[in-house]
Amino acid sequence: MSVDSRFAAPALASLKDCALDDPRLPTPLFVIDSQKLEKNLRRAQDRAAKLGVAFRPHLKTHKSIGIALRQMTTPQGPATVSTLAEARYFGARGVTDLIYAVGIAPQKLAEVSRLRSLGADIKIILDSAEAARAVSAFCRREKTTIPVLLEIDVDGHRSGIRPDGAELLPAAAALADGAELAGVLTHAGDSYECKSTAEIEAAAEAERAGIVLAAERLRAAGHTVKIVSAGSTPTLMFAKDETG
Repeated sequence: MSVDSRFAAPALASLKDCALDDPRLPTPLFVIDSQKLEKNLRRAQDRAAKLGVAFRPHLKTHKSIGIALRQMTTPQGPATVSTLAEARYFGARGVTDLIYAVGIAPQKLAEVSRLRSLGADIKIILDSAEAARAVSAFCRREKTTIPVLLEIDVDGHRSGIRPDGAELLPAAAALADGAELAGVLTHAGDSYECKSTAEIEAAAEAERAGIVLAAERLRAAGHTVKIVSAGSTPTLMFAKDETG
């Protein structure tokens, strides 16, 4: 098929040569200040390194491999996504260590399995024994394995199992019948409502203590817990300790 060059977009000077009110710039226009972006990326990476934890950024906001490669600690990840479309996009570009951090729905398991068969190490999350049984049943039926993180609720305002909740151990046990328990994950959603540094620090410690308690309970019951994942933007920057 031939291309009619008359329909090509008009040439546009580099943004470096344009003011943001330049009438040649189309609107709406998304502009990234590369220096500020780099400063923020390094700040988060350095903070995780200082706390002695692995850095697994969430890629849902920018959905850009160019930014992801600057943000992640390796080209393969680790990273987090919020949709399977994001998992497909990043997986096709070599990002293989992924957590799909939305409670799994049964109808999405086939696509998770397909992406894993293509080389993407996608881990899913769930927060009930019922969901764990559904994933295990799928794995048995399809003769496959899907690694699962149990979502832990550390502040009572998001989905998840309470760290001291009765459903934690049954959910883990249900995963042993076909699926694989990979770890535990939490996100301190309440931290975004904090009004002072002291409140954020307290939220960060509650997040750490809660997820570690859940991991310790699972290990005491004989389960292997490889990943203990916690974090939100406020708690990353204000946590004083991430032991465990």
